Amino acid sequence: MKNEDYALLASICRDDTSALNAILYNNSKATSAVVVEEMLFKTVNNKCEDSAILAMFDYAMAVDLKEAGFNNVYFTTDCPVIIRKTKEGLEAKTGIEVLTLKEIEDMKFNVIAANPPYKGVSALHQQFFNKALELLVDDGQMAFIQPASPYLNKKENKKVPDAKMLENVKEHTTHVKLMDGCKVFPEAEVGSNLAVTYLQKDYSNSGKVEFLEYCDGTFYENIEIDGIVRTEMEPTIFIKLKKRVSEYVSEHGSIQDVIVDPSNVGDDKHKGTRFYIQGIRGHVGSADFFTFCSKDSEFDRVESGRGIPVKNDKQLKNVRLYLQSKVARFCLSILKYNVQLSRGELTTVPLVNFNYKWDDESLCELMGITKKEYKEIVRVIPDYY
Repeated sequence: MKNEDYALLASICRDDTSALNAILYNNSKATSAVVVEEMLFKTVNNKCEDSAILAMFDYAMAVDLKEAGFNNVYFTTDCPVIIRKTKEGLEAKTGIEVLTLKEIEDMKFNVIAANPPYKGVSALHQQFFNKALELLVDDGQMAFIQPASPYLNKKENKKVPDAKMLENVKEHTTHVKLMDGCKVFPEAEVGSNLAVTYLQKDYSNSGKVEFLEYCDGTFYENIEIDGIVRTEMEPTIFIKLKKRVSEYVSEHGSIQDVIVDPSNVGDDKHKGTRFYIQGIRGHVGSADFFTFCSKDSEFDRVESGRGIPVKNDKQLKNVRLYLQSKVARFCLSILKYNVQLSRGELTTVPLVNFNYKWDDESLCELMGITKKEYKEIVRVIPDYY
């Protein structure tokens, strides 16, 4: 958005820039100009000037579209205050028609670009993604920037909007680009990766993502959605490893099966020595993210409540050796995509015999991990211990 547009909105709101941002973006941040430029380039570069184009939630997108020469540009959001403020001033100045979400329900658009609200509890951004697809004409295109959780969350109990979004992605030609949320919105403290999803409504039914680009710039073509992971592992290798780990866990169990959690009824009856594991562990983007424990072994005995029961000090030391291995840390990475470590993330970490000292070589042999696969594990799981 240009400075004069901010000035106009400031006069409308009669407040300073920070208050203006809070009103205009509902306490979020405007999408960075670089991201907006790429989103719009990939969706409107072959559209005629009279194409109906909708910008959702981020007025800066609408302004950029209008300045690009498109005549029928619309803006909508879920915030009544923003609707009223933009109608009062910028609609008349820019020619951008401001509509409520209800007013666009029966409309159709050639292009939709959006930076929706990121309210994870209600799966709000996924709901808006699915709704936007309904508003597209056949062969229309949409670009959404949103948390990458629908792609990175490998847990089976997905919310209905998440599952529907992924089905929509499989049904149409889709490109996905992952981005570091902290870099895209440095002031907003986004604690997760973001994904820009480009979708063309063409009913290709390929069941795959046509093009995937990771944060580091590497890209892959025609991949399964299950192959998109936070570690940015090569997709086909990840799928093979995940299957192998799943088969082992099905036969031998997981760490989650033995974890003692006093918050669960009956678990507090267990007594004795435990290797304690906190419910929240690791820092986003840091080497400790895919870890179970601190470098300081004293923390193993700090009673956090949740822990792995052991019979003696020998087993206690062997648990630590196992959890420090890159193989175990990779197994954790299958389900861990945020700082949580107590919401089922341990169900993909194999249960092993703690009477033995485990290292990566012996674990690879135990689970049938090839040298090529282990090399990829080493590449994506950073050194920490």
